[in-house]
Amino acid sequence: MNLHVLIEIIVLWCTLSACIDMTHGINSEYETDQVHVSYTLEVVKGGVANIPCNISLHTSRDKVQTVVWYKGDIIRRQTSIYTFDARDKSLENGDHWSDAILGGRGSFRYQDEPPKLVLANVKESDAGIYICRVDYSKSPSQHYKVNLTVIIPPEKLIILDEKGAQINHYVIGPYNEGDLINVTCVAIGGRPQPNVTWWKENTLLDNIIEYHSKRRVKNTLHLHRLQRKDLHTVLTCQATNNNMAIPISSSVTLDMNLRPLWAKLWGKQRVLSAGKPYELSCEVVGSRPRPVITWWLGGVQMASTRELTGGSNNSTTSFLTYMPSIEDHRKQISCKGAHPFISDCEVEDGWILNIYHVPLNNLTLDSNIDEDDIREGTEVHFVCDIKANPWITTIGWHLNGEPIYNNPSSGVIVTNQSLILRNVNRIRSGNYTCVGSNLEGIGESNIVQLDVKYAPVCRPGQTKIHRVAIYNLAEIPCELEANPTNVQFTWKFKYNDGNTVKLPDHFITSEGTNSTVHYTPSSEDDFPALICSGRNEVGEIDDPCVFHLLPINSPEAPANCKVTKQTESSLHVECIDEFNRGIRGEFIMEVYDAQTGKLVRNVTSRDPTFTVRGLESGIGFDVDLYVANKDGKSLVTRLPTFTLSYEKLSDDSGALLSITTLLYILAGVVSALILVAATIVGVIRCRGDSESCDDTDFNGFEGSSGRYMPMGSDKFNRQTDSNTSYDSFDTESPDVIT
Repeated sequence: MNLHVLIEIIVLWCTLSACIDMTHGINSEYETDQVHVSYTLEVVKGGVANIPCNISLHTSRDKVQTVVWYKGDIIRRQTSIYTFDARDKSLENGDHWSDAILGGRGSFRYQDEPPKLVLANVKESDAGIYICRVDYSKSPSQHYKVNLTVIIPPEKLIILDEKGAQINHYVIGPYNEGDLINVTCVAIGGRPQPNVTWWKENTLLDNIIEYHSKRRVKNTLHLHRLQRKDLHTVLTCQATNNNMAIPISSSVTLDMNLRPLWAKLWGKQRVLSAGKPYELSCEVVGSRPRPVITWWLGGVQMASTRELTGGSNNSTTSFLTYMPSIEDHRKQISCKGAHPFISDCEVEDGWILNIYHVPLNNLTLDSNIDEDDIREGTEVHFVCDIKANPWITTIGWHLNGEPIYNNPSSGVIVTNQSLILRNVNRIRSGNYTCVGSNLEGIGESNIVQLDVKYAPVCRPGQTKIHRVAIYNLAEIPCELEANPTNVQFTWKFKYNDGNTVKLPDHFITSEGTNSTVHYTPSSEDDFPALICSGRNEVGEIDDPCVFHLLPINSPEAPANCKVTKQTESSLHVECIDEFNRGIRGEFIMEVYDAQTGKLVRNVTSRDPTFTVRGLESGIGFDVDLYVANKDGKSLVTRLPTFTLSYEKLSDDSGALLSITTLLYILAGVVSALILVAATIVGVIRCRGDSESCDDTDFNGFEGSSGRYMPMGSDKFNRQTDSNTSYDSFDTESPDVIT
């Protein structure tokens, strides 16, 4: 072992031995001394304790040798916990020693005034009596006793609501405006027991505590009738048991439901027009959370709304899209704001609506008038009932869309909302309306149809002269105007001698106000005037319609006609038009079955040449040929003929057949000539003696039982109307129909 190291070990051992001997000597010397407490010190757990020890009592004539600290009430029963040794050295070079109790947390500051034992990070176990002994070189030792108290702050705070539930998110509520609330703050731990208080900012609200248990102290804050200003109030609970440390605290923010303050329907109480869309706005202020805004019209809730929320005053605006109707006039439209959670706090604002609209007119006939039986000559009274806002500025009357003006001389009297028609006639019939106008526009009433009933009259503009060829059918129409239209017609013939004859019904076709006579003249003298009369439920026509029938020349019948070619299914017929008879008309060929009389073909041509195909073979036919133009049609020329058979014939038979065909043609031509001659003779005789023609077969009306119906004067029960006389022609200049 190194000698130098050995020497250091021996010196260290000697030093420690001397210290131990000194300590034991001190203990032995003072073990019977008792020291009274001279100082009390409070320190918060975890803080720094400055335990004073006055060593300057004899320093002016003596020197401090040692300072020894003890923990306990009686020195002789305690061991030192800290030693400061300045023997044989200056204080600056003094030795410091501490035991394990202090654990390195203690230090002696001799240079402070007063000197003190500094104990850092004070523990709860550090509380107790501390004795300081000061030894001098000459003077007797001095003793100082300090009572160290360790204060333990409260550990934590718990805030409970009125139901005893812990508030974890630092927000309490929401509470309704006007509510009473209780908030409890509980302090856990602390020695001595802490004081628990409630604060609002720097204002003390409550300092009344309740000792719940040894480790729990609480304070319940009672708030009566919460007000709007209490919203978002921060309530702070503090707990403290000393003046050396900052109190522990916990805060909660008060959340509240606020009642709506007022509702405002924005805009002036203005006039609205019916049928036009509007957007109305209603603001509800003060509600928290957002209010429920509803719109009402006459006590009925409305839809079509949207809302916008914003602003610092808890403002919510609702917009209503509204199209007013006439029925909304004088109704109240309002908006209501209600809190979703607080009852009996509804606010409302509204208007009484003033709805403008175009006039609504209701046209009626006077109740004393039977509108189903208005006849010419009566008086008609119309009443126009008007509903308008604002009131009308003008009123007018219309007939079939044309304006009616006041004209008493013509029987039209307009007085405000009434229209009087005196001595009404049929020209006043039609659709009547009344029209009113105001600032909103023009309103037209419903249509009232005036149906004036009157006896039949002749419709103006009818053709009064009709031309027809002898033996041609004439159709003479008669049109009347009447209301009602179910007219019973009567037709009469008027002859040149003034006598009239009533026509039988089977020559007349009638429907409504139209009637037609079907008549075929059979001679040049057979053209009388026709008188058309009618009657309905109102009465009989005063001035019957008179029509005149005049003769025209008919075309001549086709001549020199023959069958030029015939086959098993076709016929070719040609006529010689020597006098150009067809230049103003058409040639017509009708083919009839000779046995049945049935029409099988009908051919029309501008030239007197015809070809017809598709006929049945081997049978006979009657071919009728005539000319027709605008003046009528000619007499008929008839050719009997036939089609060839499909059977094979010899050449002789073929020759014989051709001869037979020629014979038939010749016989037909002869027959036609005889017929023409007989007709000419008959006409000549009739012109010579009209009485002898009464029973001829060609003079009469066309009937359904034969081609012609005889027209003798005795057939029509000719009689003379002594009371009625008609001119042969009307004084008008009628059109002529040929």
